[in-house]
Amino acid sequence: MRESLSLGDSARRGNPQALGSRFVPPFCRYHRRTVQRSGHSRRVADRRGFTLAEALIAITVATVTGAALMISMTSAVQTTQYTLDQMLAAGVAEQIVDEVMAQPYHDVSGTAYDWPLGAEAGEWQGMTREYFDDIDDFDDYDASPPRDVYGKPLGQRDPDDNVRHNDFHIPEGYLDQWRVTIDVYYVDESNPSVRLPDASVSGMRAVEVRVSDTLSDGSEQELTTIRRVFGYVPSL
Repeated sequence: MRESLSLGDSARRGNPQALGSRFVPPFCRYHRRTVQRSGHSRRVADRRGFTLAEALIAITVATVTGAALMISMTSAVQTTQYTLDQMLAAGVAEQIVDEVMAQPYHDVSGTAYDWPLGAEAGEWQGMTREYFDDIDDFDDYDASPPRDVYGKPLGQRDPDDNVRHNDFHIPEGYLDQWRVTIDVYYVDESNPSVRLPDASVSGMRAVEVRVSDTLSDGSEQELTTIRRVFGYVPSL
């Protein structure tokens, strides 16, 4: 009866040699399953995605960083634009100052100590400065947008009223909100930086040209101010 036991019966009776190398004790089989399950868990953990909290944190960080970058870029663009406007405004103001310097100190029918200052009735005709013939005629000049001597808006047309070449004119409407004001006043001869009170006269006058830009909220942003002092030298 014992000799007729099958190979399977021998294995079930605890004879591991009957199975040869194919026999794996139960505790080994359990260990193998444990290792396989542990490896599977690690692979699952490796493939695990972001949690909702992690995703929200990442989105928040990206949003804050992007907003800061946009603010920085916007500020840089605005600074660059303001610098360009300042350069253009300085050119406009210098051109007017040169125009003033080309005029006599006072009108042929007046004196170097005339008061009040300003253009006479026939010299002020609209926005044109064509009939200004002495320094004090420029007092209280106010124009928006900036204009040339003949009253034409700057930036588009030449003195002959022809449209400038595309390479030599600024975009249409660029100067529409700009404003040019000119102030002429007497200064202290011993200290030309000091403005004299109204109705006080001296042998020196200051010409101040201011260029500003009217912003969307109605406020004015100064672009440049150029001041020149002129002294009267009597003819010999």
